[in-house]
Amino acid sequence: MLKSGNDAAVALAEHIGGSLENFALMMNKKAQELNLSDTHFVTPHGLDSDDHFTTAIDLARLADYALK
Repeated sequence: MLKSGNDAAVALAEHIGGSLENFALMMNKKAQELNLSDTHFVTPHGLDSDDHFTTAIDLARLADYALK
C-alpha cells in the first residue's frame, strides 16, 4: 500500500493560503488564468467533494504549464 500525502497537502495549503478555503480560492484563480475552464478546486488533495473536478484536457494544459 502507498502512504498518503494528503496531510502534507493540507499543511502546505494552510501555510501558503492561511486556510484551506483561501488556498482553494488561489488555486481556482490560477486555473482561470490558465484557461482551465472545466476545473474547480475545493481542497488541495481533491478528496471528499463532488464540487472538486477537472477534465483530461485541463490536466494536459496544467501539465504543459508545469513543464515550462
